[in-house]
Amino acid sequence: MAQRTVPKLNRIQTIVDATSFTFPIEDATGYSNPLPQARKIGLGRRALTGYMTSAKKTDGIGPFESSLERDYFALLEFDPTVIAWHPQPFTIPIPASEGRRGTRYSPDVAVEYATAPNGKNLDRVELVEVKYRDELRANWDYFRHRFRHGIRYAKREGWRFRILTEREIRTERLNNAKFFLPYRDRGTDEDDIYSIAMVLEKQGVSTPNRVLDCPSLGYLTRGRLISILWHMVAKGLVVIDFDQPFGMNSPIQLSANAIY
Repeated sequence: MAQRTVPKLNRIQTIVDATSFTFPIEDATGYSNPLPQARKIGLGRRALTGYMTSAKKTDGIGPFESSLERDYFALLEFDPTVIAWHPQPFTIPIPASEGRRGTRYSPDVAVEYATAPNGKNLDRVELVEVKYRDELRANWDYFRHRFRHGIRYAKREGWRFRILTEREIRTERLNNAKFFLPYRDRGTDEDDIYSIAMVLEKQGVSTPNRVLDCPSLGYLTRGRLISILWHMVAKGLVVIDFDQPFGMNSPIQLSANAIY
């Protein structure tokens, strides 16, 4: 029997069959270095496929196989407790049994979570399947056989196996994530961020409109001020309730852990 190799998900080791990936020693420092995907995701005819070219928490272009996967990946990118996510991370062999032929199963994504927001210490790993509810109902016998092996694999490694549908993914949090994500990586002057942070520190619980009306920020155009404020929300410097609809009178406040 061929010896099995030991690739890594950042700082946690797992045994994966039929892989030959190698990783640099820098993995141990906490730098996100995701696994190569085990199954190539190409252009599809039946589902929306594409790439999240702006993804920062996965390797390269972040391929997705459906609009639901794309939406879930947006949530992962926006979640401050996510260290890294790995689409199609590895393949699990499924032996022949109960009249079934042997096959292979690739989970949709492996997700690494930190112990604290924006932290680097690993808390847990989840193997996640992203499926529409109608798809699960129509093909449950097919999926159940594969999911059973995914559950066993995750349990063996001390991980969690989850099945997520549009009910868990397409929420108000997703709407907010899609709105704020484009502001995350925009270039912003640190002095302007400091000025807004000082205003929020004095105001305590505030609203976007209150910040816009502050006289000390009058040197900024309204459009520029809004862009900087949204950038601060996207970076976690400003706290909002992402599970509620967001507007100009929504409560906001400076993060207790803000560093600016």
